[in-house]
Amino acid sequence: MRFFPSHLQIETVNRICNARCTMCTIDFIPDTTKRFADPNSHNGYAREAEIMPYERYVKILDKFSSYTDYIKYISLHGCGEPLLDQTLTSKIAYTKTKGFRNVGFTSNCQFLSRDLSEKLLKAGLNCIIPSIDGHLKETHEAIRGRTDFNRIRDNVEGFIQIRNKLDADCKVVIRMVRQQLNKEEWNDYKNYWDERLDPSKGDACVAFDIHNTGGKVGDYENKKIESSHIDNNIEEIFQSMGDTTLNIEKNSDSNGLICLDPIEYEKQALCPDLFTRLSIYASGRTALCSADQAEYHPIGSVLEYETPEDLFNSAYYKDYRKSWLERDINCKSNCKECTITVSRFRKHAR
Repeated sequence: MRFFPSHLQIETVNRICNARCTMCTIDFIPDTTKRFADPNSHNGYAREAEIMPYERYVKILDKFSSYTDYIKYISLHGCGEPLLDQTLTSKIAYTKTKGFRNVGFTSNCQFLSRDLSEKLLKAGLNCIIPSIDGHLKETHEAIRGRTDFNRIRDNVEGFIQIRNKLDADCKVVIRMVRQQLNKEEWNDYKNYWDERLDPSKGDACVAFDIHNTGGKVGDYENKKIESSHIDNNIEEIFQSMGDTTLNIEKNSDSNGLICLDPIEYEKQALCPDLFTRLSIYASGRTALCSADQAEYHPIGSVLEYETPEDLFNSAYYKDYRKSWLERDINCKSNCKECTITVSRFRKHAR
């Protein structure tokens, strides 16, 4: 079986961010040096902090130019704050000229000025996901350290106003990472933002329960929501489902590629990252999944492969998919402690 991603994630900024969030597992500069030991990395060192140059971005995107019918989503974020990239609007504009749909990113929105909002929208941005983790200033700032709640809220409301004035094709998805510190504020939070959003444009206010990012989130046991869907582990879900896995091969197209929306795998408790998302680092090298912030394996650069198909069906991806399809992931240390797939499965199952 040969798979192709429906979601392409290109990290424009790595290890550079204004915020210091309590559930974040990234070591940012200047708090840490550019090069330091990281046991999660295949070579023992952390990935270097950088902003992807525009020229590199163009080369990478051009590798996918003949696959616009396959790729439904392009996300321009990773292990850093995308609004710190001065070429972000140019990257969005170039992406749209190549015919890609649904280009977006998530951001803490500290730097989302009205001028920048207008530039992003005119460049063709299709989705922005503001990360706001409280209805109250003290709650949000306790979770997302070094950010200014009032400034962020004003910035997001200003973005919505400009979007509406321009009648731009861009949805706004306000997102809370629900956890012990903010769980009681969800109803007030949702009511506040629902009054300002426009569902006809695809806007939404959503909550995702905190997950452990492959077992790396500090003090996770005291942050997680007790008795939530993520209390179940993936092995228990496998057992409860029995033999109900998708007959995936039937979804091959005329080119022999299987390219499905992530929700199709989420429903079957199969890791959607491994089957539908290709994550590319700011360096041009490739991540195994969205929880792979350290470069677990030497998969290599997307520019080294003849086609993106070859990359997405290379040895490491095939090996991990085989384990998931056989419901046997205990041999994969990067998967067995991760709650991301459990969280997504329960989101659709309940």
